Amino acid sequence: MGRIVPCGTLPFIITCGNIDMSTSFLNVGIKFEKPKVSNDPDLIIIEKEEGKSEIVIAQIHELQRQLTLMPLGGAGRLVVIIDAQTLNVSAQNALLKTLEEPPVNTIIKLYVDHEDNLLPTIVSRCIIIRSTPNSQSLIPDLNLLNLIKENNIKEGFKWAETIKERTEAVRIIDDMLTAKEAIPVFRKLQKAKKYLMANCNVRLTLENLFIL
Repeated sequence: MGRIVPCGTLPFIITCGNIDMSTSFLNVGIKFEKPKVSNDPDLIIIEKEEGKSEIVIAQIHELQRQLTLMPLGGAGRLVVIIDAQTLNVSAQNALLKTLEEPPVNTIIKLYVDHEDNLLPTIVSRCIIIRSTPNSQSLIPDLNLLNLIKENNIKEGFKWAETIKERTEAVRIIDDMLTAKEAIPVFRKLQKAKKYLMANCNVRLTLENLFIL
């Protein structure tokens, strides 16, 4: 895991997931916009209860109970914890086991104002992804994800040709990795990022995403 460099008071996102293995991310500078209406039965949102100043251990126990159930709507499940810095110590300690061994095909995201406001043991269970203050919101391109799932070589190769910078390629893959829709191709995306970080050819690495 790379060294974590604090970036002022920008909000952080820590996400952990298990797609046949433990996986986690931290995105800096992104705020979670709670949907007014969610039709996704596999989206679980944890936040402070009205009138409360903390997320308490009972809420984490209820989350853990829900995670023992099978996903209802599709390939995977997404858990979002808003203002994770308000998790009290008991709640954070209760969450540790879930972050360490998340249920298969479950991604957990913790949105927090700064990593120092979480227990080091929470942070240590997560890989960290950062965006700069001027970067675009990390919204995964679901059309691109579909091309990868379909192994659409023709359209995929056209797209790969348009990506010239390694940093842009890594950002796009990071965006996709945090999406529940990426679960079927998660290992393929992880491998592509590994090759990009090892200075492999950008275009060839991206083209390989669309090959079986």
